[in-house]
Amino acid sequence: AHTNAAFHETLVGLAGSTALLDAYRSLALPGILVRGLGETTTLDADLAEDHRAIARAYEAGDLAAVRTAILRHTERTKAAHAAASAASG
Repeated sequence: AHTNAAFHETLVGLAGSTALLDAYRSLALPGILVRGLGETTTLDADLAEDHRAIARAYEAGDLAAVRTAILRHTERTKAAHAAASAASG
């Protein structure tokens, strides 16, 4: 969970906005992720691949590919949270 949170914080930090980074940090994302997905120590392979795709696209300067990868990641994350919620009760 910590590595995942650090990845997301780094992405927000790339915007170069202290206000945006402060707002992101105030969301307490690591705690939300743990509550939503449980105490898992591994990231789903598809979600991990999304992270790699986002990083590759960013490094290549391909903003369209970054956007596509972030949107795909958002949809997969929502599905993972929904599945975890359904499984817990």
